[in-house]
Amino acid sequence: MLIVNAEIEGRPGQDVRSVGGIIREIGPDLPRHPGEDTLDARGGALLPGLNDHHLHLFALAAAESSVRCGPPEVTNKEELAAALARPGSGWVRGIGYHPSVAGDLTRDDLDQWVPDRPVRIEHRSGKMWMVNSPGAAQLGLDTEPNIPGIERDAAGRPTGRLFRLGDWIRSRLGTGTFPDLSALSRRLAGYGVTGLSDATPTITGDTVQELARSHSAGALLQRVHVMGGLDVRIPEQGLLTPGPVKLHLDEDRFPDFDQLVDEMERAHGKGRSVALHCVTQTELIFALTALQEAGPLTGARIDHASLPPAGDPHRMQKRTWPVV
Repeated sequence: MLIVNAEIEGRPGQDVRSVGGIIREIGPDLPRHPGEDTLDARGGALLPGLNDHHLHLFALAAAESSVRCGPPEVTNKEELAAALARPGSGWVRGIGYHPSVAGDLTRDDLDQWVPDRPVRIEHRSGKMWMVNSPGAAQLGLDTEPNIPGIERDAAGRPTGRLFRLGDWIRSRLGTGTFPDLSALSRRLAGYGVTGLSDATPTITGDTVQELARSHSAGALLQRVHVMGGLDVRIPEQGLLTPGPVKLHLDEDRFPDFDQLVDEMERAHGKGRSVALHCVTQTELIFALTALQEAGPLTGARIDHASLPPAGDPHRMQKRTWPVV
């Protein structure tokens, strides 16, 4: 392809030729080749492709067909009830809920608005799902007394609030298929995004295979830097490359400190860096302490870092750990 009449780093009237996805020539008035596709930039600025360094690809694709249940689209009970009132009989999948809309939702709250079809709504933090009674019945909550993460009231009845059970929900529903990435990938390409880092901590071998299949089928256009656990094999092939080992810290259930440090060192020994998910201040302090104990880890990063430690604002600046 030949792009003509582009501005590059402030220089107007530049042409750019790419062959096989690689830029081969840049300069004014490049000669046209027979049969070559030509795009007139009309004097517009030509920029390198953009990279999104932190997203969750399949979750984002699934969100495209989900009901928005939190601000700014939904801000109160009435708006939430209207958003959930969709025709049909299958699951209603909601995302982005925040308690400012209608408080801490239980199955009884959701039953008031949607009593006749299953509903599941994800809290904005990603840590919790809330289901109504038809949803609880389909998941078999009342017959699963020993599953950690199923909240129960004083009488032992499930409230419909499920903590850190997203994978369990998918397994119960049998939703083994992955959402199609075509529309999302093309929308990202329209923004100029040519590379992604999928920071999902629960990536499996099946996920990696699906990403490779999507590339081969033309449904996924971007290069993907794939994270996931230490034991997930991520071959460097085509547009897929292995990224950091994703370590998900949750202050409700921290891993053993020495085991965490050991996992960081094992990742480094396999040629991979680490990315530590930290949202709360306690999680961040735990992560920083583990990083210091593990020693120099090239490419290590902190994901989120929403609440940096107030007592030592320069602690992260002393080391080269980027926040993504």
